[in-house]
Amino acid sequence: MAKGDLVYVPSEVNLLKFNVEEEYRQDPSFGGITEYLTLSTPKNLLLLEDKLMFKRYFKVWYDGSEWYVARESVKEVLW
Repeated sequence: MAKGDLVYVPSEVNLLKFNVEEEYRQDPSFGGITEYLTLSTPKNLLLLEDKLMFKRYFKVWYDGSEWYVARESVKEVLW
């Protein structure tokens, strides 16, 4: 997957926002989450970065803002 690709994210997956002002040496999901939502339906989302944050999260575009989603929840959209 590359930056700018569409990715498939199934329903019941959490999208996360992190406190980017804090510097985390480990996974920020242990206290750095400032907002989250759970998708009620599957979505095709735009991949904003192809590098993983904290070796675990992809940055995606959803509903007008940046969110993070766990890499195991993201599938490549095949045409």
